[in-house]
Amino acid sequence: MTSVVAVLDIGMAKPQIIAGDASFGFLTNRFGFNLSGTAGQTIIVEGSSDLVNWTPLCTNTVGGGPCYFCDPACTNFGRRFYRARLP
Repeated sequence: MTSVVAVLDIGMAKPQIIAGDASFGFLTNRFGFNLSGTAGQTIIVEGSSDLVNWTPLCTNTVGGGPCYFCDPACTNFGRRFYRARLP
């Protein structure tokens, strides 16, 4: 009797911040960008000023295309980093 290890790939892509389109950057005093992922996938956008401590800013569910995130509080920080992750 033998056993086989199986890997199940459910096709869920890691969320991505899209930096190469017109939505990336400052628009009307807010920094924003589009996010891509698998339809139905929940994405958490987090912000940090030091790359050590991260604060959840928004939770989005991906629809049929990219979803947009903007940070109206970005001007309250000298610098701010963003990341997108799965819950």
